[in-house]
Amino acid sequence: MRPPRGKLAIHGLKHNDVSTKWSPDSGQVAAGDDAGHDDDHPGQCTEPGDSTYETQLTEAGQRQVAAACIDAFLGRHLTGDERFDAMLTGKRHPLARIASVDVTADRR
Repeated sequence: MRPPRGKLAIHGLKHNDVSTKWSPDSGQVAAGDDAGHDDDHPGQCTEPGDSTYETQLTEAGQRQVAAACIDAFLGRHLTGDERFDAMLTGKRHPLARIASVDVTADRR
């Protein structure tokens, strides 16, 4: 059996906000927003060196979308539950109202 491969790119999600320890609202020492921002694009974020901006999700929104994607991946690949296939192949995303998700799935 070959291991599962693929990539989910969740627009507006940044690494630190998914964690309750590292997010800006956590109050932890050195916690912070790891998104790129500038004064000309309030509420928008970008990657370093990139000139495109997207709306940054709230911390709660980021956790909700990340949890759904993690649950789908683990449910599919640990229990074999095929109900998650449409989400993991990009055919549908149940939280599209919160964030757009680009899926690259290995279909070999």
